[in-house]
Amino acid sequence: MRNKAIIPFLFLFSAILLLSACGNKEYDQAMENGMDSIKNEKYEEAVDFFQEALDEKEDDDKASTYLEQTELLIEGMEFMSDSDLDEASKSFEEVVKMEDDIVELENVENEKIDEIEDMKKLYEDTENSLESAKTENKKGKYEEALEAIEDGLDADLSDSYVEGLKNDLEALKEEVEETQKLKRQAKKALTQAKQLEKEEEYEEAISEVDKVLDKELELSGLEGIKQDLEELKSRLDEKNEEKMAKEKEQQFAENLQGYWAEDAPDGTPGIEIGKVTSDEWMFAILNSDIAVYAEIDSLDIDEDKNQIKVKTTDGDVVEVTNFDGEKMTVGDTELHKFTKEEMEAKVDGSMSIDDIFDVENIKGMMELNR
Repeated sequence: MRNKAIIPFLFLFSAILLLSACGNKEYDQAMENGMDSIKNEKYEEAVDFFQEALDEKEDDDKASTYLEQTELLIEGMEFMSDSDLDEASKSFEEVVKMEDDIVELENVENEKIDEIEDMKKLYEDTENSLESAKTENKKGKYEEALEAIEDGLDADLSDSYVEGLKNDLEALKEEVEETQKLKRQAKKALTQAKQLEKEEEYEEAISEVDKVLDKELELSGLEGIKQDLEELKSRLDEKNEEKMAKEKEQQFAENLQGYWAEDAPDGTPGIEIGKVTSDEWMFAILNSDIAVYAEIDSLDIDEDKNQIKVKTTDGDVVEVTNFDGEKMTVGDTELHKFTKEEMEAKVDGSMSIDDIFDVENIKGMMELNR
């Protein structure tokens, strides 16, 4: 009876051992597959295999540890992809501290930690290059700024962690090169404007200066040359105003020159006629022996009031009012400007204009009237 009871028990024990052996085989295969995936750097796949092994043997420390290590590696790599190197370091260091770790994973973790340190060092060096370039740019030392920029850009800045610095360096390089170009333009404008100033071409000089002052020089580190340009423009404006005032006075003086007469029918006797040159003032009463001659010493012009004071070499002053270049008032007489041909018609052939305004004739008449 005892032997018959043992037989079912042995059968059951054998079945349990068989099932256990099958379970261990699936576990072992999953762990082996996981390790192969680790060696092939297929970490997501490895996670699935280690999870499969853990499903076969719940609470298995080895499978659990391998799964956690692999997940931490993936997590750290994801942090690196997001340029969060501090969090990535934490994940990798956790793996290194774990016992019973996977050697291959630990090697990868150590490589990643070294890579992070290198990346941080690269970031620091690149940031220093950028700050150095900014400092030199502010000082106006553009060549030095470009050298610092090139030092920074010579490194491999393809990683997203330093991509922002790379963009900043490239943007600053473009700015510095543009500033260099602007500086050359400003210097050229300054030189040309000074030459035009010597030639008294003030409006052209001002135009040259304005072309550069229209640009934002204060944002380009060119405050010094901007100040030089502004001072030059101020001087040019002043000189140009003086020149324009002189030209206007000269135009007044030129407009005063010519033949003048009262606006009366041709041949009207007793009308006042005159001739003004750059240095002579001659007037006479038609068909009479009354005449005036004076040499002009200077003109005192008041453009706003349309008045001219003609100062003669004898010390007399003839006041001209209501002057507009075509008419004027001398004393109480309003005179109009005429061409020589029109004046010939006014004297009606009694005497030629050249004879009337012959200096010696006028002086002779003046002597007779004294």
